[in-house]
Amino acid sequence: MVYVDLVTGFLGAGKTTFIRQYTKYLVGRNERVGIVENDYGSINVDALLLQDLVSDDVRLEMVAGGCDNDCYRRRLKTKLLTLALQGYSRILVEPSGIFDVEEFFDILQEEPLYERVQIHNVITVVNANLGRLSEQSGYLLVSQIANAGKVVFSFWDNQNPRELMDIINGYLKQQRCGRQLTQEDIVCLPFENYTSLIFDSLNHAGYHTYSYERQYDDSVYTSLFFMNHNVQDIRKTVGNLFSDEFCGRVIRIKGCYCSDEVWYAVNATKDMLRIHPMKNGQSVLIVIGEQLDESVISQYIPAEYSTLQVNQNSNTGSE
Repeated sequence: MVYVDLVTGFLGAGKTTFIRQYTKYLVGRNERVGIVENDYGSINVDALLLQDLVSDDVRLEMVAGGCDNDCYRRRLKTKLLTLALQGYSRILVEPSGIFDVEEFFDILQEEPLYERVQIHNVITVVNANLGRLSEQSGYLLVSQIANAGKVVFSFWDNQNPRELMDIINGYLKQQRCGRQLTQEDIVCLPFENYTSLIFDSLNHAGYHTYSYERQYDDSVYTSLFFMNHNVQDIRKTVGNLFSDEFCGRVIRIKGCYCSDEVWYAVNATKDMLRIHPMKNGQSVLIVIGEQLDESVISQYIPAEYSTLQVNQNSNTGSE
């Protein structure tokens, strides 16, 4: 039986960064790790960010979104089954940040997966700078936390853990979920400070099966792709997109750009902007949010062309 871990979390929570550290820990324990990335569209930025992990012991697979739900389920099942048959001892699934976790449990109970793979852990990554969420975003946060064995806070900078738990527990109550987080459920440290003991506890996190009121409306979220863009000042562009209310409610910006023949990855939320070099890239910026206005946003991102994609199921968003 092959163990499968779900690493979930809302848009911009830091799932990909966590998976990088967690994969290194698992490989150090002589595990062969398969990583399944779900992204929306043909360019998977998160997969690009993890490409340097690929080795004899680590394989990276992508399940592209933008299709109907049945098609998505078939693709994910095929990837999981392939990795299991190829002898990988652990499979990490990083879904979209717009993801209803109930889908994950349903898929792994279908034939022929249930005979070969087993849910081992559900680990949810939550931005420690969690702000006020819309009704739909609050619901998604609940779906990702309700069944988590462990909740890890990213972008940790000595925030008050009790205040963070109170905020999350408030969202859980709103969705009539019986779960309430306790200190034992959470990890509050920057990822780079995780010790082997912390990773050991995450590796035995398990999962829960709490119920909650389901009210997901996937039409709320859209993603704009700007291909072969010509952004001259990425920091200014990102700042404008988050500050201009006419853009809509921008939640996440990510992508790649090239400067002086060096590729850089861009990862931004309203309170965070990270830019770092990467091995290879493709010129794309992805803007994800609610009620986005493409005509306004395109004024800030000169590009050869753009595409607007509306989520057609709960799995076709971007991390």
